[in-house]
Amino acid sequence: MSKDFISIIYKTFYLPENKSECVEDSKDSRKALVNVLDTLNGREVVALVLRNVCSMTYRESGEIMGITPERVRQIEHKGYRKLRHPTRSHVLKQFLTHNQSVEQTARR
Repeated sequence: MSKDFISIIYKTFYLPENKSECVEDSKDSRKALVNVLDTLNGREVVALVLRNVCSMTYRESGEIMGITPERVRQIEHKGYRKLRHPTRSHVLKQFLTHNQSVEQTARR
């Protein structure tokens, strides 16, 4: 994989420890997300990141991964299916509930 892609993943999922604007909740939520993504295989994570974080098409994602656009779609679908499993979605749902309550408190 290209170094550019690896740097995108690093910037997306890992917070620098010395940044003052990093909120503790952000660190916890990113750690939880990384832990959930660690349970997926590498191709699923790459497909999900390229499609959702980088907003790439199936064709662009396929060119980076060296596979057909249809195969990217299949891998992405399998990753979503795994994320919907209760063992993984439980962690993500807690984050969404916590995040939504923080936003509601901030609006008041």
